[in-house]
Amino acid sequence: MAVDKLTSEKKLEQVLLNGKSGQGQSRGATQLARAAGKDTVAALMLQLKPQIEMALPRHIDPDRFIRAAITEIRKTPELMKCNKLSLMGAMMASAQLGLEFGPLGHAYMVPFKNEVTFIIGYKGMLELIRRSGNVSYVTGHIVYENDEFDLVYGLEESLRHVPWFLRKDEQFAGGGKILGAYFVVRMKDGGIYYNYLPEVEILEHKAMSPAAKSSFSPWNANTLTMKAMFQKTVVRASWPWLPISSVIQAQVAEIDERVGSELYKDLQDMADNATAIDIEASEVPETANAEQESTSEQTLV
Repeated sequence: MAVDKLTSEKKLEQVLLNGKSGQGQSRGATQLARAAGKDTVAALMLQLKPQIEMALPRHIDPDRFIRAAITEIRKTPELMKCNKLSLMGAMMASAQLGLEFGPLGHAYMVPFKNEVTFIIGYKGMLELIRRSGNVSYVTGHIVYENDEFDLVYGLEESLRHVPWFLRKDEQFAGGGKILGAYFVVRMKDGGIYYNYLPEVEILEHKAMSPAAKSSFSPWNANTLTMKAMFQKTVVRASWPWLPISSVIQAQVAEIDERVGSELYKDLQDMADNATAIDIEASEVPETANAEQESTSEQTLV
C-alpha cells in the first residue's frame, strides 16, 4: 500500500512539473492527487501551484521554485507534520518576495511547535537590496577577537578591518571568539552606509525569535548558517535606512520570521484586494545587474 502511494505521488509530481496548472489541470492529475493522499508533498504543491504562479516575479520559473520547495520539505519531513496552512503560508511568503528555498540560503522554513516559521536568509536580504537598483556594492563580515578592527562613528566616520589570517604583525591558528558582525552598502550616488552590531546585541535579536529555539533553525543547523544569521541580523537592523522601496520595506517587516498560518491569512487578504507585490525583473536596471556581477566575488555570500 505504501509503495502504491509513493508511486502515485511520484507520478503526481511529474504531472505537477510538466502539466498544466489551475483550471487547466488534467483530470488525471486530480485523480493522482487523491490517490497520493492529501498529506503528501506533491499533493500540497499541486494545490498551491496556481497561487505560486500568480505570486512569483516573472523572472523566476515556477517549476524551479516548486522543485526547490519540494526538495526542502523532503529534507525536513517535520514540515509536513506542521499545520498545513502554516506551511502554505511560508511558501506563499517566499513566492511573494521572489526568494527561493534551497542551497542559496535565500529563505528558510523552520518547523516549531506544529507551526512553520518563514525566515528570510542573509543572502535573501542581499538579493532584495540588489534588486532596488540603487546599490553598487554590498558586503558584510564577521569580526573575530584576533582581527584588527577599528570603527569610528560621528562626523568623520571610518571602518578598518584586517582579518586574523591577513595580519602581518602576528600569526594565529584561528580567529578566536566572535565579537560581532558588520554590513556595508555603497550607494550609486556615492554615499556609504555601514552598521556594526556586537555579539551581545545579535544574540538579543535571536532571543526575540521563537523559531530560533528549533533545532531546524539556521541559527542551530550548523556553523555556516549560524554565521549567516549573525550577518542577516545586522542587515535586518539596518533595513529602515537602506534605499529600498517602501513597499518592500513594509513587506519584509510583515513577513520575516512570522508564523506561516498567520502569513497565509494575510497574503490571502492581500490577493483578494489585488495588492500582492510583483517585482518585475525589468525593474532592475541592466547596469545594476552588470555591477552586481562585477562585485559578486567581493560580496560575502
